Amino acid sequence: MTEEVVGQRYDPEKNQLPYGGAVDINGNIVWVVTKEEALATRERIKNAFHKK
Repeated sequence: MTEEVVGQRYDPEKNQLPYGGAVDINGNIVWVVTKEEALATRERIKNAFHKK
């Protein structure tokens, strides 16, 4: 899904960036965070702050 939405105009009702990303000043999607990237980041944060 990431490559399909890059370059499109952002529409919040379509949920085009469910895991995050960036939109330029003209409202075009520049980059998208994938589900895999979001889960990996979540795991890194969890491991960094989880009490042992």
